[in-house]
Amino acid sequence: MEKFKNFLVDEMQREVELIKNIHSKFPADQLDFRPNEAMRSAKELCQYLEVCALPGLLRLTHPDNEKLERVREELQAEANKIPEEEFARAMDWQMEKVRFFADKLTEETWKTGSITIWKDQKLDTAQTLLTTGLKFLTAYRMQLFLYAKMAGNTDLNTFDCWVGNAPSQAQSNDSEEE
Repeated sequence: MEKFKNFLVDEMQREVELIKNIHSKFPADQLDFRPNEAMRSAKELCQYLEVCALPGLLRLTHPDNEKLERVREELQAEANKIPEEEFARAMDWQMEKVRFFADKLTEETWKTGSITIWKDQKLDTAQTLLTTGLKFLTAYRMQLFLYAKMAGNTDLNTFDCWVGNAPSQAQSNDSEEE
């Protein structure tokens, strides 16, 4: 299970790097953008992205609800200390916490740990890391990418969304000549 855990955490880190790249190209004056009134603004989406990989993992490592609530409050207070304009730092902070709590998963938690989400969907430990960690980061990364495009960043392309920093046009032309 250690290998699987490391794979999932490494994939979450990859998502965080993609998210930071997209955010760095988001027009700063457009963070209040929202596609319509019923949707989060880009700023609200970024605030959620800063913590979205943690809840399932916290529930696995803190099955006692009272202690879980205390840990959540402490983490939220810690996250709130990071200035809004330091989004990349907040994302790195989240990954530090993901690694810290993932390392606390015991062999017993891997065998018997579970959480229930969305009314009655029960997830074991592996499913929790995949569903509430990796999938959330991936889905909201894509949403941030689309918001950035809708907000006017026409330079973003598929490469930025799935691989990272897209090569500049000059770099692309150089590669084609080789």
